[in-house]
Amino acid sequence: MAPATSGPASLLALDKLDSSSVLESLAARHARGEVYSSAGDDMLVSVNPFRETRACSDAALEEAVTAAMDERTSREHAPVPPSAFAIGVRCWTRLLGTRRSQAVVISGESGAGKTEASRMVFQALVGLSERAQAQAKQAAAAAGSQRLTPPAAGQSIEARLLVGGLALESFGNAKTVRNNNSSRFGKFLQCAVDRRGRLAGARIITYLLEKSRVVGQADGEAAFHALGALAGAGLAPHLPAGWATSYVRDVEPQSQSDKRVHEVTRRLKGAGVSDALITTIWKTSGAVLALGELRFDDVDADAGDGGCVVRTSSDKALAAVAALLERSEGEVRALLVERSLPLPGAEVVKVKNSVVAAAQARDATAKAVYARLFDVVVGALNAALVGSGAGPDAHATSVSVLDIFGYENFASNSLEQLLINYTNEKLQGLCTEMLLAAEQAEYDTEGVPWTPVEFADNKATLDCFERRAGLLGLLHEEATLQSGTDTSLHGKLAALQKDACFSMPPAAAARGKFVVKHFTGDAVVYDTAGMVAKASQTLPPDLEALLEEVLPLSLGSCGNDEGAGSSQGRNSRSSRRARGGQNRRVGSIVLHFKAQLTSLHAALLASQLSFVRCIKPNSGNKPREFDGEYCRPQVLAAGAAELARIRQAGWAVRLPAIDLAERFSCVLGEGEPEQSNVVVARRDAEGARAAARRVLEAGQVPQEEWCFGKTRLFVRRESAMEQLWAMRRAEMERRVEAARRAREEAERLERERQLQKTKEAEAAATSAAAAAAAATAAAPSVDELALPMHLHDLLASGVLSLPATWRGGDDDDQTFDANAIDLDEALVAALAFEEEQAAAAHAQMLADDEALARRLQDEEDRSVLAARSMAGLGLPGRHVADEEQQMAWALRESSAMAGLGDDAIGGRHQPPLTMGSVHAAAPEPPRTPPPLVQGSLFARHADNGHNLAAGADATGEWVPPSFGRVASVHSASAVSNAEPVGDKPGCCTIS
Repeated sequence: MAPATSGPASLLALDKLDSSSVLESLAARHARGEVYSSAGDDMLVSVNPFRETRACSDAALEEAVTAAMDERTSREHAPVPPSAFAIGVRCWTRLLGTRRSQAVVISGESGAGKTEASRMVFQALVGLSERAQAQAKQAAAAAGSQRLTPPAAGQSIEARLLVGGLALESFGNAKTVRNNNSSRFGKFLQCAVDRRGRLAGARIITYLLEKSRVVGQADGEAAFHALGALAGAGLAPHLPAGWATSYVRDVEPQSQSDKRVHEVTRRLKGAGVSDALITTIWKTSGAVLALGELRFDDVDADAGDGGCVVRTSSDKALAAVAALLERSEGEVRALLVERSLPLPGAEVVKVKNSVVAAAQARDATAKAVYARLFDVVVGALNAALVGSGAGPDAHATSVSVLDIFGYENFASNSLEQLLINYTNEKLQGLCTEMLLAAEQAEYDTEGVPWTPVEFADNKATLDCFERRAGLLGLLHEEATLQSGTDTSLHGKLAALQKDACFSMPPAAAARGKFVVKHFTGDAVVYDTAGMVAKASQTLPPDLEALLEEVLPLSLGSCGNDEGAGSSQGRNSRSSRRARGGQNRRVGSIVLHFKAQLTSLHAALLASQLSFVRCIKPNSGNKPREFDGEYCRPQVLAAGAAELARIRQAGWAVRLPAIDLAERFSCVLGEGEPEQSNVVVARRDAEGARAAARRVLEAGQVPQEEWCFGKTRLFVRRESAMEQLWAMRRAEMERRVEAARRAREEAERLERERQLQKTKEAEAAATSAAAAAAAATAAAPSVDELALPMHLHDLLASGVLSLPATWRGGDDDDQTFDANAIDLDEALVAALAFEEEQAAAAHAQMLADDEALARRLQDEEDRSVLAARSMAGLGLPGRHVADEEQQMAWALRESSAMAGLGDDAIGGRHQPPLTMGSVHAAAPEPPRTPPPLVQGSLFARHADNGHNLAAGADATGEWVPPSFGRVASVHSASAVSNAEPVGDKPGCCTIS
């Protein structure tokens, strides 16, 4: 046990359990920046720090998520300190272990940090879902599976969940005197989780939006965030920046407002809302603001039968409302300055409104339009959160988070505060039922000894609210009567004074007020003025028709149903019946809200609950300040002290015996002792008890600190398990250290093996290098060999290698074996290049010959024509000499193109060319190249072989007869007396 001044993480460790001790412990932890305290696994007390702390940081989130994944894979992990992250992680772990839905109820007064706690639970769920998704992909990839679910277009469910929550806050949160980001509606978010721990879809259900904030706010408060931002930024061309401010207090500068509007738009897009719907949302919000600028004037009595008209100065506002709602100005004007009055017999007459009635109709229209807009936003977010083609209802299990408004007690309290405080009474009753009463009922069921602890419950207060003739029943009755008034309601409520929680002091009764004492000890004074009108849910038929046309229910694919949705369903149903001509009010907000809470209560009862009780440390929202007297009623409302006292008097730890045996059998020793104990635990219920008893005895847990129930093992205090936990941690650390040493030893042996292999490889390389050096030293050098110059160059350049069969002798002649020539890739490439060059030269020669033939033919044709012309003129014989000169010039040109000199013309061994022979030739000169000269580059291989044998010039190609490889001889070398050597083919003597 610990004193309160030490501020233990668990309230169960306090040596004294009362409200003062709990307050003292919370103050000590708050001073250290530790804002969370637990009262068991399923209750967390959170004190708003009004500053950043490590418990709310990304590092704390990562630790909690990692610990949950380690626990799931049976890996050891450090204990996770209490936090909202830990609550989300524990719900996820319980769901996967028991397949039972989990729910987290977050409550507290405005400014206590409920929204932040809710966001942290969501972040934990999203982080766990992403880890589970990554593990599933890794497992599928390792198994080679092709059945991975393809990613959905756009953002994932996890990302849309987080961004969508922020977007909804923009339209449902506002600044109040207690909180700069106060939720002005209740929210119940259900997150479906599949069997692998991944989020499979989500749904948002909202409760009781504070519509009155649309048209007015108290001093020090502000409008909804989205409306305030749009008023400052404007919406061109109909809504100038900073113009429509009648419904908004403290408009920010345009630059800052533009940023806020852009941020809200970005969040809506990130949540999956379409661009077209985002445009409609902003236009409708602008119409609400423009409605506030409308003013009315009385009609001159002489001009008609009374009524009012829209003031001329409000024509701009009227035009803006009509344009933004896409209605005609006449339709909007008629909606405000007159109303439909149904009469008996289904007859409807139009009645003109006074200035006051028109202003009331204007405000009612603004509130109704914004409420419908809020429902459309919720519906759009729900449509984007449906995953894998199915919503949360398609899955058996889910994790839900209820972020509900806290107790409110203002200077003036009306219907909104009455319903909000009734909700908190309902949740307190649920907490009492599920935690306090169920705690002691479990001891009776399991048959374990315990000492009963008395605790206060609020059943009497709930009965005063819920019985047929109770507070809500009387309010509903008065709201559904056409003749119902606030005065009549106040008179009927006087009958409730027999209830201990209800009173009507004379001073309060004289002003139409009554008092309800809630279980927190607060006596809240409620004013009946305006309650009946607020409770009536019937909208004028014309207004309802406008909403159906401008913002139909299908616009956002709204998923809120009749029992657990928003207010739009009830308005549409009641107004449709109202349009039928009945002169009565149908239903009331009170009855519908009560039905919503009943549905919520049933959903929570079907889940395993965890509670987060949020406490505001001071009224000024100041960091590092803890006001004990201000926090005392909040601690009492949380019920943490009662729960801790019950658990301290009872059994703080309870778990199945097999779980204890499997987790702590390691303390018996590694190997056979541990394994055999686990086998015994898994055999049957008696085996599990025997194995658990062996573990408890090894952990030195005193016998009086634990006992077996019918299905579970109970341990009186968490501290009794400390020795067992210490032994388990020591054993796990020993095993980790042994594994580390074994790994290091294996790595050392591997390094030695690799080093030995390296040494052996280096020795082998050194030996090979020495052998190569010895062979090189023993072999004759290139300079020592009597070789032709072309072979000498090839060997020196490395293109050819020295044949292994080279034999030295006393004479100058050496034997060269063609079979032993080592022709590598470089030699092959060189020969290929030479062949390409020869082929190109041959092609060029053919082209030159053909061009020469054409030129000769042209000259001959011109000569013939000239001869004929001169013959016709009587000048024979003059062209002969010219023709001979021309032919000689042509032959010289041909020789030059062939690369031969003048002496080469006669070297062709042809008879001298004369004009007679030219004229005797065929009309077409020969187009084929002349025969190749013996020994040219294009000589046949057989001829070269003959030339080698005959000792002739052998410039050309030589093909060895054995392998068909080509050895190129670069110049005409003297190869004389080439005779075969021995019986080896391809061997000859080279001199």
